[in-house]
Amino acid sequence: MKNYLIILLSLIFIGCNNTEVSEQEFTPTFSLDYSQGCPSGGPVIGEDEVSFGAGRVRSAKGYKNISKISATVDISQMKNLNFVNAAFYMVKSQAQYCDSGNSGSPFCDEIDFIETNGNVATQSTIHLNDKQNYQWAFLNADTSCFTSTSGTGITDAGKIDPSSPFNIVTEFNDDYTNMTTTFIQGDNSVVVYDFQNGVAGEGSNLSSLDGLKEDMENGWKLVASLWQGFAPNPDNLYNYNDPNCKNWSDVCDGSWKISNVKVVAESEVEDVAVETSPAKFTLTVINKTDQDFRWEQSWGMTGPQKGVVNAGGTVKLSSNEVDSDRINLYINPPKSIAKPNPANGNFGMQYGWDGHIARVYCCNTCNKGYPTKDIHYPGTNWVYTTQWEKDPCVQTNTTNTVTITTQPFTTEK
Repeated sequence: MKNYLIILLSLIFIGCNNTEVSEQEFTPTFSLDYSQGCPSGGPVIGEDEVSFGAGRVRSAKGYKNISKISATVDISQMKNLNFVNAAFYMVKSQAQYCDSGNSGSPFCDEIDFIETNGNVATQSTIHLNDKQNYQWAFLNADTSCFTSTSGTGITDAGKIDPSSPFNIVTEFNDDYTNMTTTFIQGDNSVVVYDFQNGVAGEGSNLSSLDGLKEDMENGWKLVASLWQGFAPNPDNLYNYNDPNCKNWSDVCDGSWKISNVKVVAESEVEDVAVETSPAKFTLTVINKTDQDFRWEQSWGMTGPQKGVVNAGGTVKLSSNEVDSDRINLYINPPKSIAKPNPANGNFGMQYGWDGHIARVYCCNTCNKGYPTKDIHYPGTNWVYTTQWEKDPCVQTNTTNTVTITTQPFTTEK
């Protein structure tokens, strides 16, 4: 009898200490990260939805140990917009924006629930440990700019009509070894991403989700945007040779909506504080183009983190930062181009502190700034040029001046 009593007490003790982590459903609120300055305006944040002109919003808070994220998207106004991207994703929870793009923002892990090429093709991606696994889908839309709709890593999502809203549901299993994303519209549902069981697109190099659990402990912020610079091209099937398809559409013509965003997670998390350090750099930007353009700085300790440099104007950007600071310029095309392709350009510089001095970690060449004579895409009809006081790719040239100009360009030979 004594032995039975000991066993019973032991089971009670174990049960009392085997507590499960509770989950809650959160409704995120969003704040404006940037607006591209289109005549039609940028993102408009409502009570339970965001209506997008070109720009980006981020959730005010981060979320820890997420198990499910859901939202309703309406991309009906993205029809016939080649290489304009309506994106919904999440990144590391911290005060300044970061992503995996290496295009002017601090680098961090990123998970894309949906990125679009107009309203035709989608891509869902896990970016983890500087590797990625992506899977594509074609919706029930006009695919005439693609030579085929089947290939490695492509799911047929023809049950989903992009002229009407549909739901996106992303779920993680308990040990964070798998993630799935499903598009749902009425009685129709299509799994467009399954890390463990889906077929990854060519070029994917992420085979394990090691590190995702630790990322979940630190927390993620939700992001949504309308932008241009990347858009899904499933299995490289896009037909650039078609005259109706070769040019990028104007991102300012795009719009989409996201609403009813929900997050099931353990808790909310506050922004990760970033300490200052004695590292210093200064970049003076001279705008010798005929249009104003936007600039952003991820950790502008000595001034604002975003602004506009007028045509003919100059801005001096400098910072004390601890890990990584990026400067991004969104350069506008020359006014002489009636239908510019692309609608705007991207310039990026990354700086860092190596424990002793500030260094240039990745110059604009390394970041593949575009459009330039060296980095451009089919149909590009303008480029920007840079004139530097010092070689920008030398690590110790952390104080520098760059003059930006723009000019017409043709890819025809």
